[in-house]
Amino acid sequence: MDEIYAAACWFATPEEEQFAKQQIRQALAECGTHLILSPIRWETRHPEDGNCPEPEENAVRETRLLVGEATVLAHLKPKEVKRFVDSLSPSDLKQIRQITRDAYQLHQGGLLTDSECDTMIEYAGPEALAKTLH
Repeated sequence: MDEIYAAACWFATPEEEQFAKQQIRQALAECGTHLILSPIRWETRHPEDGNCPEPEENAVRETRLLVGEATVLAHLKPKEVKRFVDSLSPSDLKQIRQITRDAYQLHQGGLLTDSECDTMIEYAGPEALAKTLH
């Protein structure tokens, strides 16, 4: 079964229809991050057809619903970001984690896991590490 993304907007005039298309394109683009979507298929629905919800009470009589649908063609893998800690040798990483744990214990009081240490090391960056080691 195909995975489909859809968005819809009410419109009454040709100008509003163009604006609705822009809004739908933007909505599909935002929900389709890391996806390749098919071209948008457009369908105009009328409230009296029974295949769409009722428009707002104050809507003009000629109000129609523009629906845009796109099929997911592929899922993209997010780019892997190379982390600074991944570039360190196991012995350097162990040493830097210990320095980080000692500093945290001294200033904050508490223990850090390896993952928490790595996050703090990434946040501080290589420049801070160079200052610490010299």
